[in-house]
Amino acid sequence: SFLAACERLFSNEAAGATLIVSGSLPAATDPDFYADLTDLAHRHGHAMFLDTSGEPLRRALESNPDFIKPNRTEAEVLTGEQITNRDVARKAAESLRALGAQSVVISLGHEGLLWYQHGQGTFQAQPESVDHRSTVGCGDATVAAFAYASAMNFDTDKTLRLAAACGAANCLADLPGQLSLADVRNFEPRVRIERMA
Repeated sequence: SFLAACERLFSNEAAGATLIVSGSLPAATDPDFYADLTDLAHRHGHAMFLDTSGEPLRRALESNPDFIKPNRTEAEVLTGEQITNRDVARKAAESLRALGAQSVVISLGHEGLLWYQHGQGTFQAQPESVDHRSTVGCGDATVAAFAYASAMNFDTDKTLRLAAACGAANCLADLPGQLSLADVRNFEPRVRIERMA
């Protein structure tokens, strides 16, 4: 019934919308659920930004989500490789791209973000270090920034600055997702970006 409701919503929305799906599936849910939802979004011309882990993510890769953002541990589980440095992280991102994702971001905690785009290369964004209250919701803030940047057609530099700044600003928030725009704007120009390959 949920997929049927999504079918109605997706068909009523003009092509080009972005669907953001984040989190774990309820225990009794078919692990193909996110793959099915990705297929459904694509059938109606919408993009899928997926932030999940484990078997549901592995299966969803076969449906070619437009964007995924595993953290270090989640990427290690999927690739079977321990990410000990950024070169290994780059190879892990390339492996996940080869499995079907169109764009891959691996969040590396205090080491920032690594973004691999097919045909565009690999970039690392390192935000300024912060004394954080909590890291809960930082991944969600980062995904939201990537989705917004995509909708606004931001270039690579602007996208990475926004995404890294949103993740860092969320660390300072009183509650997850309650980040301050002023903090985001403060962090953006201080994000270090390096092209790796």
